[in-house]
Amino acid sequence: MITEKNDLTVVLGGVEYFALLDSGVEEKVKIRAMKLKQSQTYLRLASANNESGLIELFCEMPEGWADSLSAKSQEEILKIGEELNADFMMRSAQRAAARREKLTPGFEEKAIKQIVDRLAPSLERLLPTPGLVLKPLATSPLPNSGS
Repeated sequence: MITEKNDLTVVLGGVEYFALLDSGVEEKVKIRAMKLKQSQTYLRLASANNESGLIELFCEMPEGWADSLSAKSQEEILKIGEELNADFMMRSAQRAAARREKLTPGFEEKAIKQIVDRLAPSLERLLPTPGLVLKPLATSPLPNSGS
C-alpha cells in the first residue's frame, strides 16, 4: 500500500504491488503514475465509473484482467491508482474544459440545454403527478463557467 507519494514514485513511474488473484496466486504488478497520453482514456473510464477499466489502465493489463482479482486487491489498486493520478488527471480535464470553452464559448451550456429541452416531453410522461410540467432551461451562465 502506498503511504506517501514521493519523487522516487514518480521516477519509477508508479509503485509495485502484489495483487491477489481469485485463484489464490499473487501477481506482481506496477500501478502506474500515468502521463498525459492516457488522460483521455482515464477520463472516459472515470466518467463511466468503469472501475475494472481503471484497474486495467493503472496496471497496464488486458481487458478482463481486473475480474480475476480478489475484491480486496481491486479496491487497493483503485485507491493507489487514484492517489497517484487523480490530481494530475483532474488538472488535465480542467485544462481541456478551459480550452474547449475558449474555442467554442458556451458550447457545453448550449448542448446541455438542448438535451434537456429534447428530453422534457418524454420525461413529463413519466412523472407521477399529472399536470406537472417541466420547463426548458433558460440560457444563463453556469456557476464557475467564467461567464
